[in-house]
Amino acid sequence: MIHPSQYNWLTRFIGKVVDIIRPQYIKTVEYTVGVGGSTEVDYTFDNTQNNMTIQGIQLGGTAIIPANSIPTAIIIKCTEDLSTGAATGQVSMGTASGGAQFRALITCDDAGEYSRGVVAATFSDSLMATDYSVYFNVTPNTNWDDASMTTGKWKIWITYVDNSIL
Repeated sequence: MIHPSQYNWLTRFIGKVVDIIRPQYIKTVEYTVGVGGSTEVDYTFDNTQNNMTIQGIQLGGTAIIPANSIPTAIIIKCTEDLSTGAATGQVSMGTASGGAQFRALITCDDAGEYSRGVVAATFSDSLMATDYSVYFNVTPNTNWDDASMTTGKWKIWITYVDNSIL
């Protein structure tokens, strides 16, 4: 129970916390990634490769998360079947091509499938020192240049608290 003499202090404290966590500091970025030949996407994978090697796309083309900022949620949604269902694929997200710091490998290759997760609980403090990149990775179970590898599209949303003013 709070004593009435503490209400003024508590009200000022809560007001300061609300000032710190303003909505303008919570940011969400959205990207669309597809296999080679996809339309209406921000990035495409190289489907001329005769292998099943993981490929990573650097979202934003540069470091998109500012220093001192923490991603709080990542959502990956498959919006178009990979190879019209003829192939399967696993996706992951990390700070480098092939990395999985934000999302370990999961199967997400049919339209409507999605993965969501809270990142902050497993986030490494060492990353916060500088701006950093986020990569979206796909590993297919067939060669990238396979004749059936003509479809596959994902939307990715990354939400973070922008602490770049610190």
